[in-house]
Amino acid sequence: MDYKKFSLFTAIFSLFFAAFLLSGCSKPGDSIVSDGMNALKKQNYDSAISSFNEALQTDTNYSDELIFTLLAAAYTQKNDFDSAILYHQKALSKRKDYSSYILLAVLLEQKNRTDEAKQTYRDAISFAPKRPEAYGSLGALELKSGNIKGAIELLEKSAALNDRIGVVQGDLAIAYAQNGEREKALNALENAEKLKTDGIEAFRARVLSALGEGPALTAVPSPSAR
Repeated sequence: MDYKKFSLFTAIFSLFFAAFLLSGCSKPGDSIVSDGMNALKKQNYDSAISSFNEALQTDTNYSDELIFTLLAAAYTQKNDFDSAILYHQKALSKRKDYSSYILLAVLLEQKNRTDEAKQTYRDAISFAPKRPEAYGSLGALELKSGNIKGAIELLEKSAALNDRIGVVQGDLAIAYAQNGEREKALNALENAEKLKTDGIEAFRARVLSALGEGPALTAVPSPSAR
């Protein structure tokens, strides 16, 4: 995933790493969780889900919230977003976690549950106010919703925390252009180009169209996979 997706794969393998730190543990359910993680890594998602559910009924050193998050990862890879959402929510009810908030919000976006996604990004911001990703993600969603001034405020906050996130610079360029701020839009677009942002041509097309310096767009190109 791009910056805001926290890459589902990156998050999953981070969980692998954290979980395997417990490899010396010896409770009965530990091997079941390991089996599930191996199945998940091999893309045997149904087998992984079966193992994780079995582990929840067994004595194990792995926390319920970790197993819930692994279940969410497996369901995400199966494109069963409703189940993935449920398990992220279960995990967060046990323990607050920034990455889980982001992943949950992304899934809510996928299901067009926009208001819930926005609130989840806000929860992530409240939990970790000095991290840039949730500001950028919420800003992008506000931009998509037509709240240009709100989007600018959030995207500027994200950029202030980390000015090297290309997609944030690209979204800022679009937001500035739609708000009639030509110089700021072109500066942000230049920043996105310097950062070699994926989908830069789509960002440029949207900026120039909004500024009236390019063809009107009959469909909005996707700058990146969100």
